[in-house]
Amino acid sequence: MDCKQLLEAEAVEAVDEDAKINCILTEEIIPKWLTKLQSCKEDFPPYGRLVYSSITMFIQYLLPTITIAIAYYQIYGQLKVGYKWKTVLCFPYQFD
Repeated sequence: MDCKQLLEAEAVEAVDEDAKINCILTEEIIPKWLTKLQSCKEDFPPYGRLVYSSITMFIQYLLPTITIAIAYYQIYGQLKVGYKWKTVLCFPYQFD
């Protein structure tokens, strides 16, 4: 049974709801939307695209990279202090 017959039979008898929705989608809604070309365009002011790209790059790439670098530097500092104390405790007469 094709969609036209299914939609006509709907008035007479009970029709499967999923089949009805599928027919409506394929016969009415999808062709309506596919015939029209729809697009979205972002209108930036002069140099707006450059500013937007720079800020986005800073937030998504540079900010996490800087944060990780600072964390690694702090870990390095803690390890250096710990190594220094370990060396002093193990070899106390070497540093007199």
